Amino acid sequence: MLWTMNDYPQTWKHLDELERKKAIDIANAMLKDGYKEGDAIPIATKQAEKWYKDASKEELEELKHKHITQHQ
Repeated sequence: MLWTMNDYPQTWKHLDELERKKAIDIANAMLKDGYKEGDAIPIATKQAEKWYKDASKEELEELKHKHITQHQ
């Protein structure tokens, strides 16, 4: 299952919108690479939290306007 900004795991409800968007993008790529949902969710969450914490204003702005990659 690929996730979107309207359909994502409950565990991402607490994330900021851009942090969630990054987690969705990372997790969708992981699913395409063969990861199971149960493995992809915590890994994508950690990576998105770190990315969001370290991202520059430019990176945040770029993500804001980016379409989530449909890794199919």
